[in-house]
Amino acid sequence: MYKYDMKNEEAYELARRAIYHATHRDAASGGFINLYHMTKDGWKFIGKFDVGDLYYKYKT
Repeated sequence: MYKYDMKNEEAYELARRAIYHATHRDAASGGFINLYHMTKDGWKFIGKFDVGDLYYKYKT
């Protein structure tokens, strides 16, 4: 759940979940998620995540 004063790790987890759910609903999407953090100094690469792995992590 979003909140204004999220820590970076909380925001990264929210981003992974949001992107995962979007790709799960679109059959043409999938594969891998590249997650970046945009700062005033530019982009920081956070990681590359397999959508299949996220499926098993987030399934309820």
